[in-house]
Amino acid sequence: MTQFISLGSGSSGNAYYLRSADRALLLDCGLVYRNLEPLFSKYGLSKNIAAILLTHEHADHVRGVGRTAEVMHLPVYATKKVYEAMFQRKYVTRPVPEALRRCLEVGKPICIEPFTVTPIHVPHDSADNVGYFIDCGDGTRLLLLTDVGEFLPEMEAFVPQATHIVIETNYDPDMLRTGKYPARLKRRIASGTGHSANPDTAAFLVKTLTPATKHIFLCHLSADNNRPELAQATVTETLRRERPDLAELPPITPLPRLTPSGVYEL
Repeated sequence: MTQFISLGSGSSGNAYYLRSADRALLLDCGLVYRNLEPLFSKYGLSKNIAAILLTHEHADHVRGVGRTAEVMHLPVYATKKVYEAMFQRKYVTRPVPEALRRCLEVGKPICIEPFTVTPIHVPHDSADNVGYFIDCGDGTRLLLLTDVGEFLPEMEAFVPQATHIVIETNYDPDMLRTGKYPARLKRRIASGTGHSANPDTAAFLVKTLTPATKHIFLCHLSADNNRPELAQATVTETLRRERPDLAELPPITPLPRLTPSGVYEL
């Protein structure tokens, strides 16, 4: 049975754990090692992690990767642009040791047994940003799309293949518009290289979702411009209204920002 745990999902730090056949991946590493290590011990995770995969270089996704990779002797996969920006801009507390660096290319699958991982281009105001389509080798196929400025046609083909989806619902448009953020930051968040709004994610799923998907996890919710129940309601109600052909919707679960989600059996 494949297992999934969100260790943190939000601007304070993102990290997701995916295990299949006694091997695991850590997707992003925005929590520092001293905070990750107790979670690894609590859930018995540290012995079977095979690699760390990074989406992009912003601190909330990479802050702890250097120390974690060094202590646990884990290879770290990222695109060349992400590596270059991560070290130049000092987004990490410690660089990834050179011997542990592995480069990815968008659209080119890699094999980390038992996983087959395909990086997908995702627009965001970082040097580069990828999502991941991960075939776990047991029939489970997870799609991760986070920090999505815009949903592109090239992403659409992966949704019908996915049994499980982790997808960003960062903000509610009305909360962002009337909230306390300065105008410049509001424009950045709502831009085509910012983050995805609840209605945008709902519209993307309306267009692409099939009965093959068994669970949808909503990730990277803003602390100031969203609420878990609002994100969940927007996606659920939009799908019910626009996709009556889906007789039964999969569970739609907002992931907690600051605490682990607990273990999901996929």
